Amino acid sequence: MVKGKKVLAVILSGLFLIGQTGCTDFVELKGEYQTDRVISLGTSEDPVAVKANGYSHNMGVIGDDMKEVDGVLFSDTLGSTPYTPKGIDACLLIDDTDGETLISFNGYDKKYPASMTKVMTGILIMEALDSGKIHLDDVYTLKNNVPLDPDAARLSLKEGDTISVKDLVYGFLVRSLNDCGVVLAEMIAGSEKDFVEMMNAKAKELGATQTHFVNCHGLHDEEHYVTPYDLYLIFREFAKYPLVQEIDSTKKYTIHYTTAEGEAKELTVNSTNGFMSGKYKLPQGVEIGAWKSGTTKAAGSCLIMELYKGEKTYYVVGFKGENRDSLYKNLISLINLIP
Repeated sequence: MVKGKKVLAVILSGLFLIGQTGCTDFVELKGEYQTDRVISLGTSEDPVAVKANGYSHNMGVIGDDMKEVDGVLFSDTLGSTPYTPKGIDACLLIDDTDGETLISFNGYDKKYPASMTKVMTGILIMEALDSGKIHLDDVYTLKNNVPLDPDAARLSLKEGDTISVKDLVYGFLVRSLNDCGVVLAEMIAGSEKDFVEMMNAKAKELGATQTHFVNCHGLHDEEHYVTPYDLYLIFREFAKYPLVQEIDSTKKYTIHYTTAEGEAKELTVNSTNGFMSGKYKLPQGVEIGAWKSGTTKAAGSCLIMELYKGEKTYYVVGFKGENRDSLYKNLISLINLIP
């Protein structure tokens, strides 16, 4: 029995040391942790064997074994150098089914996400809906005006206006209307500031350790950033929700609300995804699942998407396209590399 206690003490000591290091440094998340080791616990002659899954056992990682040409890392799966970025700052192509990063260009660099921020906001909205904190058919009356840059995409809601949660969520995710997000943040957390604290806590929970949010919508701030890889970690959580899939399959949606003066208003909005609108054509055999676009002067043109080809799921993201055409041309080049 004494021997068994000593073994357990050693194991607990090791776990304590791991907890002290915390794995909060971003480089700790780069490699695949060992998942094939068996830890024996107990003191009987037939101890219970527990196989531990590593942090990244079911997701793509940017591996040290990837080849590099002109700053682009790529998997052996793709053969020789298959992609040359032009007019884009960073990108990733990940085979999420097999947990393999196929292409990484500046995958660990800090970038401005613009409205791709709404992916994290969306996760917290979905959690609030699932928990019953808010409901799609709830009707909310604004307690104050929403302080936003007048040039920002917005529904222009004002104090006293009433609108349903469903219309807020669809306006926020389909057309990227920023004031809709601020209203939802206040409903869920009491204030946007408290909601942003929830966003940052959730990012760390998902392993996005090089991410920092200062607002719920992605309008530019020097201290508001992600890395492409962090965004992938956040986005794959966002894509799990059936309501997200339903919303992101919507090409057009009509928002209804009532002004403080009692006037009924409506606004029909279109998807901001150029593949959804038909302006750009996806390669044959590829379908879109969840997605989120983003554009600001500092962030350039950005887009992250979940894609399906055959029985497999892929994620692709592009940051800071010089313009919309440049972004989409790069993404099409990447998607064409999918085996």
